[in-house]
Amino acid sequence: DTVPQRLDEMLQILDSWEDSGTDDDSRAAALASLGSKLEAVGVAQGESSTARELESSVRKLGKAVCKAMPQPTLPDVPLDDGALVQVLYVHMLCAGRFDVALAL
Repeated sequence: DTVPQRLDEMLQILDSWEDSGTDDDSRAAALASLGSKLEAVGVAQGESSTARELESSVRKLGKAVCKAMPQPTLPDVPLDDGALVQVLYVHMLCAGRFDVALAL
C-alpha cells in the first residue's frame, strides 16, 4: 500500500461514517467501529513513517540550501547598553514575562 492509497481508504471510511445516519444510536455504533477500521488501514504506521520520510527530506533540503547559499555576514553595529535593555524589556513584556521585564 502506498500512502495515497491508505489516505484514500481512510477518507472512504470517514465518508461512510459521516453517511451512517443522523440518529445518535447509529452514529455511536459507527463511531465504535471507526477506530478499528482506521487501525486496520494502518493509520498510525503510515503516519509515523510518512512523517519520518517528510522530516528527513526537509532536513536534507535545508542542509542543501545552507550549503548552496553564501552565509551572510552581519556588520558590527555598536549597541548602546540602554537600547539593549529596552529591547529586552519590550521582548519580555511581549512574552508575558512581566517579572523579568520589571527586574531589568
